[in-house]
Amino acid sequence: MKIIMKAIAGSHLFGLNTEKSDKDYKGVYLPSADDILLGKFNKSINQSTNNSNNKNNSSDIDTELFSLDKFMNMLKEGQTVAIELLFTPDEFILEKHPLWDEIVSKRNELVHKNVVSFIGYAKQQAAKYGIRGTRMGSVEKVLETLKNYKETYPYSNKLFNFRNQLLELTKLEYVHIVQVPKVKNDLNEGYDEHFEVIGKKYPMFSTIDYVINSLQKAYDEFGTRSKLAKMNQGVDWKAVSHALRVIHQGKVLLTTGSLAFPLEKEQRDFILLVKKGELDFTTIVQPEIEKGLKELLEIKQHSNLPDSIEINHIILDIYRKVIKEEI
Repeated sequence: MKIIMKAIAGSHLFGLNTEKSDKDYKGVYLPSADDILLGKFNKSINQSTNNSNNKNNSSDIDTELFSLDKFMNMLKEGQTVAIELLFTPDEFILEKHPLWDEIVSKRNELVHKNVVSFIGYAKQQAAKYGIRGTRMGSVEKVLETLKNYKETYPYSNKLFNFRNQLLELTKLEYVHIVQVPKVKNDLNEGYDEHFEVIGKKYPMFSTIDYVINSLQKAYDEFGTRSKLAKMNQGVDWKAVSHALRVIHQGKVLLTTGSLAFPLEKEQRDFILLVKKGELDFTTIVQPEIEKGLKELLEIKQHSNLPDSIEINHIILDIYRKVIKEEI
């Protein structure tokens, strides 16, 4: 195995690092000739200085290396991390083999407008993490109410025993009372009422203990980022900042056919404010995301970049050289 390139990635590459940011290294490696011929090699290799279950701190380093064919296929799929590697400036590169310069010389052949990953990632970050804290807060409030009711009325152990209180809880986001069709047959038609929390439906004849246990399990499965999001009015600012960055990168790539790092100062300053939670989500950040996604789709439609790229000839050319040298 030989490293073709290894570089600084993530927030330190974008110019978005803070005092809490850990370091991310990413790169591309080439398997040995024997491994290439046998097809026995890992598509990616991951290493971390953090061997605990705790979140990384600023002294930790995560390293991820992609095999050459994996990296090239990621470029073909329009994945953000591969495109960022392709345009990483030399000052951020820690290790480099002459083969990397060969790949970079073909950069114009490796960029296309099928940036589905950019669009998908931005939508995912904005939607998934933006609401996760609110979901967690709703579950927390429902659990608190159910537990209090159980203590106060220990013998009224069915949901339907306190339907009025459940109606009050439907003022929360992701909490509803819904009508679910019964299983239709000759004897049983109509609807049953269910109490729904974050998409989980409980028939009104469910016991309070059952619902508490079910929702407690869901609550416990929320990760650290969700808990942080709940404390920030339901917004995971780091995730939302990722969405804004990716939208910006997509627009630049589709317009110019390249990327530059770190980000330009104006964009960098705005995204850092978002990352630190210093801007209002509803009036500033959310409209900016919606506007950016709309612009990204419009730019994609009119981009002069090709619809797709060919990569096999580049992979084969490099593989032939390696096999010829080693065998």
